[in-house]
Amino acid sequence: MAYDFKGSFNASGFKRFAAFAEAQMADLGGRITHLATEQIRIGALSFAFDGQGVPTTYVPDDDSYIGKLVAAYEVLGGDPFFDLNIRTRDQAVFLKEGDGGTPAQVMSNGEIMGLPGKADAQSAELMDNARAWMEDVLDYKRDYLERKIRRAVDYAEQLQDEILALTLIASSADVEGSLDNVFGLINQLISDANYRAIYDDKGKDAQMKLAGAPLAPYSAGVDRAPDDLYQKDAGDTGVLGPGETV
Repeated sequence: MAYDFKGSFNASGFKRFAAFAEAQMADLGGRITHLATEQIRIGALSFAFDGQGVPTTYVPDDDSYIGKLVAAYEVLGGDPFFDLNIRTRDQAVFLKEGDGGTPAQVMSNGEIMGLPGKADAQSAELMDNARAWMEDVLDYKRDYLERKIRRAVDYAEQLQDEILALTLIASSADVEGSLDNVFGLINQLISDANYRAIYDDKGKDAQMKLAGAPLAPYSAGVDRAPDDLYQKDAGDTGVLGPGETV
């Protein structure tokens, strides 16, 4: 696998990776445009909820893929207010804190957390009998389309995440998380004599054969025996072979 190193590498290996990564920046604008176009095609579906977590409105993009799925869902008798009830990530459901001696039991969407021992076996068996004869109909007219709608909503959010991530990568060096910012921090570590996991090999180990050498103990100025292991020394020395000294 290309550039499959992580925390231990040298300047030669990093320069090769950096050159490749920087060459890909030319494609960044096209990638973002493609993602934005796909995002428009997929569309969006948003629900609004009241204080009790009951859906009050929902807005699909009529001409989008999601909008057409929702229209088909309604044609087949589905009611988005009761059957879909989709929340985006910024509408997460959580358990509300208890009050004083009252344990936490109410979810933010108004649902009550049950406890073991519901004593509902008789009604559960009856509902199984009530559903069994039309499981295929439920799957076709409700579950199948609902799964497609939920996947499309998730996909739309993932497209937005990738657009934001690529936009961040293309930002200037003073923006945390941009490619220039990350590369600057890596180069600082390469120059830091106290951080020995990565180092400047001065172009002597382009294949990074020595990059995985263990860290030497902090014993600057002490000669090493000829049978010592390969070790990464402090300072700008990099990796020393058996018998080599600082």
